[in-house]
Amino acid sequence: MVPVSVVIITFNEAHILAKTLQSVSWASEIIIVDSGSTDGTVEVARAHGARVLHRAFDGYGAQKHFAVQQATHDWILSLDADELVSEELGREIRELLRTEPPHRGYRFPISLVFMGRMLRYSGEYNKKFLRLFDRRAGNFTTDQVHERIQLQGTIGTLQQRVYHYSYENLSDFLEKQNRYSSLSAQKLLLKGKKASALKTVLRFPLTFLRIYVLRFGVLDGYPGFMWAMVMAAFTTTKYAKLREIALS
Repeated sequence: MVPVSVVIITFNEAHILAKTLQSVSWASEIIIVDSGSTDGTVEVARAHGARVLHRAFDGYGAQKHFAVQQATHDWILSLDADELVSEELGREIRELLRTEPPHRGYRFPISLVFMGRMLRYSGEYNKKFLRLFDRRAGNFTTDQVHERIQLQGTIGTLQQRVYHYSYENLSDFLEKQNRYSSLSAQKLLLKGKKASALKTVLRFPLTFLRIYVLRFGVLDGYPGFMWAMVMAAFTTTKYAKLREIALS
């Protein structure tokens, strides 16, 4: 089997990390880059055989780029600390890596689990992301947010999925998205984006309707309604912060 290194960046993820690491126990190596956790994350990682490195956080892209560089092997599986690889995807990856793969990278679906329910609608069920790749062909961009893998070569698609347990509860969501919306606003400002008062006001209803109606979030029940609402609030907050920065 072609060896694969799993790379994960962490900050206070002890509540979910053990399950994530158990889901990739078949990997040749697990690299954790931690940015100062105080909740036992490091201890959990080491207990599951991961190699733990410490690095001050200076953006999601730079942190992940660094993590990839620390791996022993060239084939990389990049996960967030709250993403669980399904048994089916694990088998699919191992089968793929029995020989040198024909593509330089592979996408697969990542499905969101929110408020205890996997959202099958709301636009969050079959979104595919490039996460398995040969680092000889590329690496993450160093953007603070919305980082992506830049890859030279062809990209294939795997069928099985990862389950994303992104938020422990609504309070956790609001805390994370407050930080993330600030970083996103800064990135928009660097791109020269502007946010008028009218467009900022319209962000909430338009985002809510897109997720809840056009993407059939209504079929996800109460979690679908809450997801549409909090994402509409996040988008509005991001542009409100952009407007605040621009006017300051």
